[in-house]
Amino acid sequence: MTPTVIRSEEWDRNKRLRELGLVLPTFPEPRWGLIEAVSAAVAGRADATDNDARFIGGINAWNYPTRRLREIYRGHNGWEKFEENGVEGVINPKLKLKVLAASTDEGTCDPAISPRNRTPKGPATEKVIDLNAQYGFFPPPPAASKDDYQTWELCTYDNGDDVLAELSCPVLFASGHFLKFSERIFLIDPGEWKKIGITRPDEGEAFEPTVRRK
Repeated sequence: MTPTVIRSEEWDRNKRLRELGLVLPTFPEPRWGLIEAVSAAVAGRADATDNDARFIGGINAWNYPTRRLREIYRGHNGWEKFEENGVEGVINPKLKLKVLAASTDEGTCDPAISPRNRTPKGPATEKVIDLNAQYGFFPPPPAASKDDYQTWELCTYDNGDDVLAELSCPVLFASGHFLKFSERIFLIDPGEWKKIGITRPDEGEAFEPTVRRK
């Protein structure tokens, strides 16, 4: 199988995010729209307490970033809301792309190993990844069928002290988990989370990233 392409340098990351239609004029840096969704994932997990149902932290860490992705990208550059067979996120019919949110493990932003999703996924995700494997680095052409899309996962790792994130395209899946990616775009590197301050130009407010202690 073709080796995974890792985009960790700023210029390379920015160029690729532009190609994927994920750059918005309201954010001064290409990755910041996705970082907003990562922030929502961290806040969602932190919002769970000992009195909540057992899995609510994991549910929040999926639901909150899914909602934020839609709030940020829906209506811009052709992005729309997407939901099908329990798989939800945003979709771009013109570019034939989908972006979904996932909580992943310590393999996130580690060039030596691939991230794995914390919660096993089902047949619908397997079908999506099979399509990714067919198209490699390139999304399907516009003439492809309505079901042929390249799907990217916004991977967030939150261990309570640090947060890592990458946008990656899975191409191998087994036993409910991602095993290999054709491409990985590193968004938040180790130790960078606490230094990140996001200014929302539309509101003019400073945003302080959540740090959730263990």
